[in-house]
Amino acid sequence: MDKKNGGKTEIGKQFEYNQYTRSFFENNPQLSREDCIKCWNHKKKKIGNHKYEKDDLKILKK
Repeated sequence: MDKKNGGKTEIGKQFEYNQYTRSFFENNPQLSREDCIKCWNHKKKKIGNHKYEKDDLKILKK
């Protein structure tokens, strides 16, 4: 799909930050960009999967 037809463009696997950001805001539209960045910075330091998960929000409560 493309933006012109109202769809979302596909994000390549190599663009983990962009994928993370999209998923983060789809699940948390009320949160800020700064919240997203805090969660991403914490997530990218971990080994393994860097996809958004609900548990990533725990870092915001610290």
